[in-house]
Amino acid sequence: MAYKLIAVDLDGTLFDDNKKVTPRVKRAIAAARAAGLHVVLATGRPLPGVSPLLKELDYAPEDFVICYNGSLVQTVGGEILKKVGMNKDEYLKLYEAVHATGAHFHVNAIDGLYTSDRDVSLYTTWESFHVGLQIKYRTPEEIIADEHIDIIKVMMIDEEAVVDASIPQLPAWVHTEFTTLRTEDFFYEFINRAAGKGTAVAAVAEKLGIKQDEVIAIGDSENDRSMIEWAGLGVAMGNARPELKPFADLIAPSNVEDGLAYIIEEYMLKTTA
Repeated sequence: MAYKLIAVDLDGTLFDDNKKVTPRVKRAIAAARAAGLHVVLATGRPLPGVSPLLKELDYAPEDFVICYNGSLVQTVGGEILKKVGMNKDEYLKLYEAVHATGAHFHVNAIDGLYTSDRDVSLYTTWESFHVGLQIKYRTPEEIIADEHIDIIKVMMIDEEAVVDASIPQLPAWVHTEFTTLRTEDFFYEFINRAAGKGTAVAAVAEKLGIKQDEVIAIGDSENDRSMIEWAGLGVAMGNARPELKPFADLIAPSNVEDGLAYIIEEYMLKTTA
């Protein structure tokens, strides 16, 4: 099979344990793109949070990137291909459900992070720094009333022990009406059930005229499962969470063994040579 597109998770997949792209991985990505193949980054971060990386990898404005765990698909230049966000009623229901557990909560919108917690969580501050989005304090009423706040996803954010204790307190409807993802020990995300990395990769492939069986998806965590299941070749990293591996067609070497480079070299570049 000649694979034409690979969708790539970042932490634990593209990055080594030092959050760096190794020389071999960087060479493999460059070689694939030079051969006319597509290497699409798929992340939970917004576009500003990956812009330095995209620049490092020499991506062009017309190249696609999957953000917010598949809720937003856009070009590096900012043109939106697909957006599956959340309406204000959904936001308010989740705000009240999470607030009742005592955990911190914030909104990820296109233009920033919105919190209604006067004592801003340390982890909201952490995310703001890492993804390049400004923190904005707004009451729930202000968030609902402001038509310019475009909500993409919302998050429970707190100490690991607080998140652990809060998740079982959430009403059952939360897990049926929304996709819930534990993306960090201190993050628990809620996204539209119509969103996800799998549907996002499908949208990019369709736009590029690439068939499902010509797509590889590679990752290491729960939020990568949908794209690994959808792709023609679903790959879990050697360092992937154990619960993810049964859903993969193939287990790659780990992120400290240049597993991503191995998959690109063996399953993409050799078929184009």
